[in-house]
Amino acid sequence: MTKRKAVTANVVLDKFLRVCQKTINPAVLAPGVTMRKGKTEKVTERPAIENRIATYGEIRNNKKYRRGLGMVLPSDVYRTGDIYHNAFDIMSYGGRDFSFCKSVNGKQLCYSKEETKKIFIGNLEDWLEDPLKCRSDADAVVLGIEDNESWCDCPDCTAFKKKYGSDSAVMLLFIGDVAKSVNRKRMLRGKKPLVFVMFAYYATSEPPKGLSVGEDVGILVAPIKMRFRSSVFAPENEKYKMQVEGWASLTSNLYAWTYNFYTRNSFITYDTFETMPILYKWLTGLGVKALYDQTESYQPVAVAWGRFKAYLQSELQWNPDADVQKLRRIWFDGYFEDHSEIMEKVFTETLALYSLICSRHISEPAYSEIGEEITLFSCIQKEGGELRKELFSALTEWLDVFEREIERSRAADRMSMSRRIELESLQYLYWAIEVFHAEYGESRVQNMKKLFKERAEANKVAYCKENCSIGELWKRWDV
Repeated sequence: MTKRKAVTANVVLDKFLRVCQKTINPAVLAPGVTMRKGKTEKVTERPAIENRIATYGEIRNNKKYRRGLGMVLPSDVYRTGDIYHNAFDIMSYGGRDFSFCKSVNGKQLCYSKEETKKIFIGNLEDWLEDPLKCRSDADAVVLGIEDNESWCDCPDCTAFKKKYGSDSAVMLLFIGDVAKSVNRKRMLRGKKPLVFVMFAYYATSEPPKGLSVGEDVGILVAPIKMRFRSSVFAPENEKYKMQVEGWASLTSNLYAWTYNFYTRNSFITYDTFETMPILYKWLTGLGVKALYDQTESYQPVAVAWGRFKAYLQSELQWNPDADVQKLRRIWFDGYFEDHSEIMEKVFTETLALYSLICSRHISEPAYSEIGEEITLFSCIQKEGGELRKELFSALTEWLDVFEREIERSRAADRMSMSRRIELESLQYLYWAIEVFHAEYGESRVQNMKKLFKERAEANKVAYCKENCSIGELWKRWDV
């Protein structure tokens, strides 16, 4: 009996990187430099988006893979790194009580109070020097609201909204004053001025009318309500497209945060494969300085066809006019080798299935936005009759494909390939367990749960959704 070789995550990831490097623009491998015939040559080609922030955890956490894909960390762009919702953190710095500076419901700051501004500026100067808060020398500092949809509705804040047409006005004016005060003191001490970036998010998404933005102020726009499965030019995205373009008209310091995953489920493919180049080209035209196209940064391994998406993010943020179908063909051939054709077939059929589901519920925003019903499978549970039978038949066929291809790779003692295929099988096992448990029966579903856990742990999957470890899923499944 042949002894099977142990396969580490790095072995699989090395293959992932090699596939990327075969096709990616060579300038990405080292900024400003490429290798041709053993010689180092300077290159002048520039990426469409200058700062392409890595979003998948396995890319962010490994310098080799991150550099190989030509991507950067948030701290390379923002002095505040991954700290975005920091209003309360800055106000409370040093243990200061700022309860009287909050909105009536306590969920946000009241940005119209002069006392809020005074405390904020005083604390911010020290906060910026704290290496636990600001871990880089980047020139941009994100100043963001708390992570909720609330806003202050006191008479003064309401008056700003009435005058300028949006809740963002009072915060934009606030940050403008903060930037002037802090930068004036920095320059007196011989330090370079910084760009203070307002997080345009939820209540501050709508740009104000009749205000301008100074050179030391920027905007990080995050259209969280946009349907990223649809084109940015689709009718359902018109409102959010106009918001982003409104901000672009106000500042040359524009940064973007978009969404490319389902927040409520790690095992469901968020199908943006056709809309990504459209989005990136549009953002390039608006002059964005950096893009954070969010995926599962907390997950140690990219699931639900995430490695293919990571590759496309790198390629298309460099050149949004690249041929996606060609990239797809190269990716599957390079990553799955002699399993490529059948794996790409499953991928294609999966996207067709999700498109069908979403098209049947297109009038219901919850079925298209990033964290809602499709990840809970409520839409599938509502489907009955022939369609449900068709879905069950397709899933059964896909599961058979995965088991056959995994066994074939193991028989050839190719455990690295087996791991790659196992990783993609998780999505389909999850479907079977969560949606079609009645059709498969209790005994088989229990075996599927055990198999899912075995493969998830072997591939180092650590989360089942945003802010929820995989252990919570094991508890719910009792495995």
